[in-house]
Amino acid sequence: TVAVKPLKLMEIVTNCKLFIGAGGSMSRELAVLGIPVVSIYQAEMLCVDKYLVDSGYMILKPDISYWEIKKLLEANQSIQKDRKVLNEGNESYKIIKNLIFNLK
Repeated sequence: TVAVKPLKLMEIVTNCKLFIGAGGSMSRELAVLGIPVVSIYQAEMLCVDKYLVDSGYMILKPDISYWEIKKLLEANQSIQKDRKVLNEGNESYKIIKNLIFNLK
């Protein structure tokens, strides 16, 4: 499906088997929620994207073909939702929040 209007995150997460995005926060959000993500972003990757690619949460493939997409869809029919990266984000948030509050 190619959306013609913005979709709510819950609708995407519920129905999405594979997300193809051009970079940006939606790609990252879906990747950490366990949705297979292919980024077709063509500029230099941000550190967060590099982390997600290196950790296996996202694939960077600007020139992906139809056949590669089909293969990914077939391979990811029973993907496990890995919440490890979300837990790391929560811990990082707590550390940063404590550092800010301790500046007073």
